[in-house]
Amino acid sequence: MGINIAIVVTERCHASSIFSVVDMLLASNYCSGKILKERFDIFDVTLVGYEEQCRASSGYTVGPLVNPEAVKRPDLVIVPGVVESIFSSDRMGEQLTRYQRWFELIKHWHQQGAVICGACTGNIFLAGSGVAMGRSLTCHWISEQVLSTTFPQERFNAREMLFDHGDIISLGGAYAIQHIVIYLIERFVSRELAMATSKLMMVEPEKGMQSPFRLFLPDKKHGDSAIKDIQDWLEVHFRHAVSIADLAARMNVSERQFCRRFKNATGDSPGNYIQRLRLEFVKHALESNDKTPSAIIWETGYEDVSSFRRLFKRETGMTMNEYRKRFGT
Repeated sequence: MGINIAIVVTERCHASSIFSVVDMLLASNYCSGKILKERFDIFDVTLVGYEEQCRASSGYTVGPLVNPEAVKRPDLVIVPGVVESIFSSDRMGEQLTRYQRWFELIKHWHQQGAVICGACTGNIFLAGSGVAMGRSLTCHWISEQVLSTTFPQERFNAREMLFDHGDIISLGGAYAIQHIVIYLIERFVSRELAMATSKLMMVEPEKGMQSPFRLFLPDKKHGDSAIKDIQDWLEVHFRHAVSIADLAARMNVSERQFCRRFKNATGDSPGNYIQRLRLEFVKHALESNDKTPSAIIWETGYEDVSSFRRLFKRETGMTMNEYRKRFGT
């Protein structure tokens, strides 16, 4: 018997992620039989959905689908992105209502012994069904705040690309799923088959971290016009020495009141906000010019070069030279 895999398909799903998983698993079957001289039916893949077909967020249809209640308990359930990564908290209530039937089924399959794997916004199913039980989850970095607000009992950490808790697996961005399938092949079958599939499909097996891909996109639609003015000012002056006292004086409020309003509006402390502006500046400089890392750090206003290098490594998971090598022109 092969390993039974159910791939969940919903309205507004990520079609490319779904078909990437299917293609990778079919390629793994080929590698098993043709290259490793074993069997051709390692993975038995079924697309499951409550409709005969679903319209993806791209507008294309995915199908035909098999009703999940007609499928025997899978060994592995993969939930690729179920909705676009960029969505508001206001939309989440409507989406959660639509997913309730899925949540019950996911919980039932999990109780029967299926491993549940959520990718990107598919992690909504891990949180909404209750199978995560407070364990660390990841998601696409741009969805982290909305999902953390929607599921306050769960621990979302979008710095990481993967969390494997044994019975549940949480994956990051939708388009990283090809790399993660290599991991799943190794976990469920063997490293030999995973490497053969990796080479055939030319997909790197390294799962890595999400941190290097993260962009700082500060929220300015919070309604506090005075804080927005401070944000606009900081975007121009963050490379100079900036104190909390100076920022509070610009608003004519106490330091304590300023810090509280800034945190309520942006979700960040003023110090961390400035640090993130400087990190984004350094990342862009490494991508676009050939100045030395030390020279770039000095341009941000940091005087302690070694301290900033440690900060950069902690926040991105890479040294500055490694970052430039990967993303620079």
